[in-house]
Amino acid sequence: MLDAGCLMFDAGCLMFDAGCLMFDAGCLMLDV
Repeated sequence: MLDAGCLMFDAGCLMFDAGCLMFDAGCLMLDV
């Protein structure tokens, strides 16, 4: 489920360029 959420954040990355970096970091944390 977290993996799917990561994909959603990825899509949102296009809208939130700056936030993308934060979501990206969060994705890595969820991955671990």
